[in-house]
Amino acid sequence: MSSLYRSLIVALVVCLIGAQPATARRPNVSCRACLVVDDEGHVLFDRNAERRRANASTTKMVTALVALEHLDPADVLTVPRAVLAVGGGTLDLHPGDRFVVQDLLIAMMLDSSNDAAITLAHAVSGSESAFVQEMNSFVEELNLDDTAFVSSHGLDEPGHYSSAHDLATIGRLVIENERLAKIVAKPRATISTPQGRRRLDNRNLLLESYRGALGIKTGYTLDAGYVLVAAARRHGRTLIAVVMGSTDSFADAAALLDRGFRRSRRSVVAQAGLPAAALVFDSLGSTPVGLARTVRGPYHPGSVSFDFAPDPRLELPLARGQSVGTIELMVEGRVIEVVEARALRGVRAPEISWGTSFFAGLLGFFEPLATPA
Repeated sequence: MSSLYRSLIVALVVCLIGAQPATARRPNVSCRACLVVDDEGHVLFDRNAERRRANASTTKMVTALVALEHLDPADVLTVPRAVLAVGGGTLDLHPGDRFVVQDLLIAMMLDSSNDAAITLAHAVSGSESAFVQEMNSFVEELNLDDTAFVSSHGLDEPGHYSSAHDLATIGRLVIENERLAKIVAKPRATISTPQGRRRLDNRNLLLESYRGALGIKTGYTLDAGYVLVAAARRHGRTLIAVVMGSTDSFADAAALLDRGFRRSRRSVVAQAGLPAAALVFDSLGSTPVGLARTVRGPYHPGSVSFDFAPDPRLELPLARGQSVGTIELMVEGRVIEVVEARALRGVRAPEISWGTSFFAGLLGFFEPLATPA
């Protein structure tokens, strides 16, 4: 067949999700309650994930999210007298001190400053109790039934609790918030204080010890034990691990993330037999094109793009299941797999009419006469 009928790519990219049951041994972790979840919401491992427990300073994730609904990061706030009753964190704020919201968020999320949480709460709602009502309304709207707050900072108090499941959902909101995601990913940061510039170190040790770590929030109280909401990203996949009541939250979170990434390596990236591209033969017909085999790997399906290279020798008719070229699977511009492409539907050869045949014959008859001697 002439090049007139060579194929043209008109559509591509399907996102296919799949998961395989885990066969790896259970992680050796100390947490009383924990889980690891992928970016599609699939729980890859859990232990007592819906049990209500004291959650310590992971409370401040909601404090930050609610504060940013009302305050601009450049707003300047005055520290209230209420901070005298709490304390906590290495950065002590004094009544009357003035800080920009951005620096208070950094102090709260990196250094776990209780004073910063109270300052934000008073700026938004006028009092701690009024702000806590907003925090509880926030989680109620998310249908997080195993979470309730009594304070903006998370110190042990009756009736203040969350669950690993709920904390994972809240952690997801933190890393989806561009400003907070940048803050919690900092191993350290410098803020302005009335006494001058001050460097604060992030208490989340995974940021400098775990490949792909995105940070989020640490916590500790006597009732809660060590608590950590941690996130990491590899191969386009983002996992969140939550540990509560741990004796070593960083080791536990690393073990859970390791398990999650091992399991994600067996996830379906693209399914055989489903449309990934299309071939159009001008007005003569078309067929969707799919992969000849299923591809598995550690990549998020949404991060994978397809580049279809049709076989230039294709001619009609095409049979269903016929090889029609190759499809490259790419992540961030890098080819991760090359798979045979197959037609998912047959395409018939064009029917040539009597008139078309007659004129084609005439052209063939007169063609030598038109050739110069």
